[in-house]
Amino acid sequence: METQIQSAWQLFMTHAEFPIMICRISTARVEETNQRGLDAFGYPLSFLKASHFSDFLVSGNPNEWEEQIALKKAGLSDKWDTKIICRKNEIKSVEIKFIEIQALEDVCLIRIKEQETEDQKVRALKKQLSFYETILMQMPTEFAVLNAKWQYLFVSHNSIKDPEFREWMIGKTDYDFCRYRNKDYSIAENRHKQYNELARTKTKKEWIDEHKTADGGTKYVLRKLYPYFIDGELQMNFGFGIDITERINAEKEREKILRDMTIQNEELKQFAHITSHDLKEPLRTIASFTNILKRRYAGSFDEKGNEYMQFVVDSADRMGNLLTGLRSFVTVDLDRIEEKITDINTQKAISDAIANLKLRIEETHTNITLPTNYPNIKGHPQFFTQLFQNLILNAIKFCKKRPEIRIDWAEQTDFFQFSVQDNGIGIDDKYKERIFKLFNRLDRGKYEGTGVGLAICKKVVQLHHGSMWVESDGISGSTFFFTVKKNYLN
Repeated sequence: METQIQSAWQLFMTHAEFPIMICRISTARVEETNQRGLDAFGYPLSFLKASHFSDFLVSGNPNEWEEQIALKKAGLSDKWDTKIICRKNEIKSVEIKFIEIQALEDVCLIRIKEQETEDQKVRALKKQLSFYETILMQMPTEFAVLNAKWQYLFVSHNSIKDPEFREWMIGKTDYDFCRYRNKDYSIAENRHKQYNELARTKTKKEWIDEHKTADGGTKYVLRKLYPYFIDGELQMNFGFGIDITERINAEKEREKILRDMTIQNEELKQFAHITSHDLKEPLRTIASFTNILKRRYAGSFDEKGNEYMQFVVDSADRMGNLLTGLRSFVTVDLDRIEEKITDINTQKAISDAIANLKLRIEETHTNITLPTNYPNIKGHPQFFTQLFQNLILNAIKFCKKRPEIRIDWAEQTDFFQFSVQDNGIGIDDKYKERIFKLFNRLDRGKYEGTGVGLAICKKVVQLHHGSMWVESDGISGSTFFFTVKKNYLN
């Protein structure tokens, strides 16, 4: 049994990360030690085993071992701080801990933990502070530490690049900074106003400093100040400065672009109004008087003359249709759609589109296959109906046989995807982008229209934060796809 216990403790000593000795309790004689113990004392094992542990104690108390054993047995303490003498008269401060081996009579294990000297503690602290300072000095943002009197305790390289000036700032305030740089005190006064508010509310503060640059521009710095309290008393403050000049300038540029776009949009609306009223009026006059000429002087014109007259009438009609299409495209705008965003019953929207085309559907014997269920979405009901109406009309118009149209939808993570499939003439790959542009018609002589319908469709989809495209083999029909965001406001 004793052999098993000794083996177990031997294994423990071998793998321990600190010096361990086995000693006799009554005599302090060293029975065994591990390699870390040999390293700590600097003596060979034969020397240590011929010694008593009390021989190495240098506290000046000859009964130190006996007194500590007595405290241990009384259950008052199992460890104490002392000093030991090692080889070459090196004295080490250590913590000794008793671990009694119950199964072995008059034997204990002692663990020796070397204590740091004050010099060692100071060196370690300086090393740690140097490490932290190196990290803080390399921070990509401005960083500073201020005490409760708003004097600087630390300033990073990105805050002040001049090392001499940076060192000078330690113990100084923002007023000292302004005085040194010959600046007015407005920045210091604004900062101290924020400081006082922070001290009052005991919460972090954020504000934006504006600095004039050498080239006459303005630099914007977002300041963030975080307080540090101990027992309710403000001890220090950690301040960050983040250059947000690019962001501020980008926001200003964006605001300018939006203002310009608003002005241009209003001008475009005025132009659309003019085209729908003032410009169409002379076109109606041309068409009207041309028809009068045809009726009154029909006998005076030969076949070619009548043909030319008809060209004039047809051109005036086409021009009128183009102006109407342009007005429709321009008036599909963001202002109107955001004013009337609501829940859309897509079944009703599609039904309304089909109802608007009822006569054309009956004349062409068009068959439309609809989904078995429908999603509800956020959007503009009128524009959504117009979207399906234009796609259905296109499918009917560009079909040489009985039109077969299939409308379907599928749910995606953030969008609903709709599709309108037809059995029409198809679209060649090279035209798949072009067909969505304003006034682009691929078969001007064969099919009616102004080339505005698909441009309006794409604009409506984009205003609903979606995208639109077409797939076709160029022979046996096309499928138009578009997506609509589930939550229009996000």
